[in-house]
Amino acid sequence: MHTEIYLDANATSAVHPAALAAATQAMRDCYGNPSSSHATGLKAKAMLDGVRTLARRVLGAGQGRLTFTSGA
Repeated sequence: MHTEIYLDANATSAVHPAALAAATQAMRDCYGNPSSSHATGLKAKAMLDGVRTLARRVLGAGQGRLTFTSGA
């Protein structure tokens, strides 16, 4: 039996199933621009704010100390 040991995490890595499920749900249900004032954007902003609050709590980061970025 062949077991692969993947050491190129600089390029990519496997996604945890819970993270994949959360991302899929967010892309399906909250696809709006969180900077927009329409209902879909407000729903996305509420989700983003909730995730930011949870991440701050988990990481022990204070207000204004957590920034999400897009891209590489």
